[in-house]
Amino acid sequence: MPTDRSGPDDALEPLKQAIRARFPEAEFDYREAPDGLRAYLDVFTDCADDFAVLELVAGATLDLYLQHGVLVHVFPFRRLTR
Repeated sequence: MPTDRSGPDDALEPLKQAIRARFPEAEFDYREAPDGLRAYLDVFTDCADDFAVLELVAGATLDLYLQHGVLVHVFPFRRLTR
């Protein structure tokens, strides 16, 4: 089950807030690449359209890279129903 672990860099918080504004049920799982150059943010929502999540974060991920040097890849996942 995903957790809401924040990464070492609080720069990801605006990205999470942007996602939660549209998908309040969103859960996140953060991890860094072994080389330390990239971060991965898994986003779990009830949305069937992955592109809806990606459209929200396209500009924000570019801003994170340009302003903070944080290269983050966002992977949207549809939460499985129980």
